[in-house]
Amino acid sequence: MSTALVSRSGSGPKPAVALTPAGLRLVEELAAKGNDIATVAKRLGIGRTTLVGLKKSTPAVSQAFETGHAALADELTHILLTQARNGVVVAAIFLAKTRLGWRETGPQDGGTKVAVQINLPAAMDPAAYATAIEAKVVSDDA
Repeated sequence: MSTALVSRSGSGPKPAVALTPAGLRLVEELAAKGNDIATVAKRLGIGRTTLVGLKKSTPAVSQAFETGHAALADELTHILLTQARNGVVVAAIFLAKTRLGWRETGPQDGGTKVAVQINLPAAMDPAAYATAIEAKVVSDDA
């Protein structure tokens, strides 16, 4: 069984790089642990920009990051939920706001909403504007 994380094809200074199934598993595992993309790239033995490019161009790489980040989000949610159930009010408030969309102030759905409409006069041509400015200056001087 191969344990290579990256495969390279082509020749020259920049061969094409792809992640092997083992590399994709490592990406998912490291993303689930909260590692930065630079750390993941280093563990794979490639540059950060190369990994960013693979993430953008290769659905499997993007999916590995997404799955890992989802696992991390689930883990953190479970920790916060446990804390909230044990009476940590801040954890309960944070979860209510981020997971349930609750908020402290402002109209709730279906509440009264204020609408403000401002009507501005139409644009003036330069000659009319100059006349209006001159009239204002004259009336202020009087």
